[in-house]
Amino acid sequence: MLAVLLWFNVTAGERRDEQVRTRLEFEVADSVWVPIQLPAEVTTIFQGRRSDIQRLFLEAPRIRYVVDSVTSPTMQISLRPEMVSYDRGLSVRATDVRPSSVELRFERRVTREIEVEPVIEASPAPGYVIIGDPILDPPTVTVRGIESVVDTVALIRTERLSLRNVTRSETHRLVLQLPADPSRLSVEPRSVRVTIEADSLMERTLQVPLRVTGRVADQVRLGQSVVPVRLRGPARAVRALSASSLTATVRVDAVPETPVTLTVQLGLPEGSEADVVQSVRVLVSPLPPEPEVPDPTPADSQPQGPGRRT
Repeated sequence: MLAVLLWFNVTAGERRDEQVRTRLEFEVADSVWVPIQLPAEVTTIFQGRRSDIQRLFLEAPRIRYVVDSVTSPTMQISLRPEMVSYDRGLSVRATDVRPSSVELRFERRVTREIEVEPVIEASPAPGYVIIGDPILDPPTVTVRGIESVVDTVALIRTERLSLRNVTRSETHRLVLQLPADPSRLSVEPRSVRVTIEADSLMERTLQVPLRVTGRVADQVRLGQSVVPVRLRGPARAVRALSASSLTATVRVDAVPETPVTLTVQLGLPEGSEADVVQSVRVLVSPLPPEPEVPDPTPADSQPQGPGRRT
């Protein structure tokens, strides 16, 4: 036993070289770039007493490096023994760092405005209708992250919302579904307000003035001057329409030999939420030929020849 103790004391005090794991800590001060690949450790060669070197294994040395400015997507950083931090009270010194340089990789941090797509299943109650598309507030969100990830995001979807028997306008706040690793992508805001508009269903018939167009519009006549147009849609949209706000035209490019029935083209104001329930047809007839007008000059009023007297 005494021999073992003597051997340990001798070996603990002898000087030697030893490889010690060394942590790498990088701080990137350049906010335009985001680190995507940073090495975590290297190996430092320490020279000194064996007992002191063994204490380095309990608390790994480290190298802290501040990147003030990123000059390219890939940067090579040189590592030197004097950059290694460790307990200077130990009887050891760093003599080498392996590898002597490491590669850091970065990507640009970008900001984009991305459209929000609501994921909604909504059905109206009987006698009601859902008006238009859901209204989003805000319609877009701000997405920030590394360029390669942000460029893959075409839109941001909301969580799913199911509504049944809707009879009135409703507003809900929906959380956004993030499409990628949150550590590499941020979205603001994280939720949006979604409004579903509904109204009672209404039908109404308007008497709309009829107009004929086309190459022979002046050579035909219509069987009626107005046509009944039956409308259906949200009550507020149907009530907003009047006969003067609608158009009813029939196009005729060739004079028919006999009366024919043609479909009337109906037009609603742009953006109207109402619909025409059924098509309208009208009778189109050729105008009768104009009666022949006799020559107003009588035969005996012809000028007389020379020498003729009355």
